[in-house]
Amino acid sequence: MYQVKGDITTYTLTRSQLYQLYVNPANAGLVHDLYIKPCSSNIIVQLAIARQLREAATEELAKSSFSGVVSEEDIFRDAENALSTLAELLSSSDWFFGQAQPSILDASIFAYTHLILDGSLQWSKNKLAEQLSQHANLSEHRSRILNRYF
Repeated sequence: MYQVKGDITTYTLTRSQLYQLYVNPANAGLVHDLYIKPCSSNIIVQLAIARQLREAATEELAKSSFSGVVSEEDIFRDAENALSTLAELLSSSDWFFGQAQPSILDASIFAYTHLILDGSLQWSKNKLAEQLSQHANLSEHRSRILNRYF
């Protein structure tokens, strides 16, 4: 049961990060700096890459939607549910499932929470950080891994 919950929550977080980074126009500057600018200095090529990234993300999100419609409200409601589930699974433990050492699930969740909370990325709109701030144990989990391994 926990593996299923972990798979569903990471899938949900993937969808929300996909939306937040590639579809939300507020973060177009971040996408440009991270992915588009390094590909080409030609403005026409940059515009084409930006459109392709946004369309690919929107198409992927639509495929995973029951209705085929990309709804920001649905995506972030699901993300909040996923974060709440993860916070409940972690509870007051240092690592998921009360393990003595971090597991693959800890690493997977860190991959999401670190990007969400990484201030150097300079998100223009970071709804996921707002949601994550409601779950102190997940933020602390991210800090433990960051301090221990990086």
